[in-house]
Amino acid sequence: MNPQEFQTFADNYTSEDFERISFQWQGGYGADFKDLNYYFRIHLCEYLIPQLNQTKLELIKDLYLEVGKTSDYTFGCYLNFNLPGQELLERGGTAYLTAYLQGAAHTMDTALTSGKINLSRPIGLANNFFGWGIIARLDDMDGIHLPTGGR
Repeated sequence: MNPQEFQTFADNYTSEDFERISFQWQGGYGADFKDLNYYFRIHLCEYLIPQLNQTKLELIKDLYLEVGKTSDYTFGCYLNFNLPGQELLERGGTAYLTAYLQGAAHTMDTALTSGKINLSRPIGLANNFFGWGIIARLDDMDGIHLPTGGR
């Protein structure tokens, strides 16, 4: 696809377009990995990286989650995986925290890469994850901090 086609896809993206970027594993691991949408997804990500601040959050979320799924099969992680995750938190705040954590939780590679975020401001977060009352704070230097102590 050419840049105009990527831009048109991004500008007009709806949930009906999800299948075009969805993870569709066709077998194989590592160098033998096959996914019908892998190259489109990665090229779209590369095209969007310079303009994530203008890209629809739903598209960013869907790309982040689907790219994260490939890590289980490729034994690695997309180099810029942290940038869509960062944009979800920067613009979407707590509404996208669960999606951020889901994407980060696939493998050690996604966890380490997604942790390279640099937020412009602290974001106070309160949620009840996994039945625990957790209050987390994201800041631009250290990522997620959970309180110490008992449940």
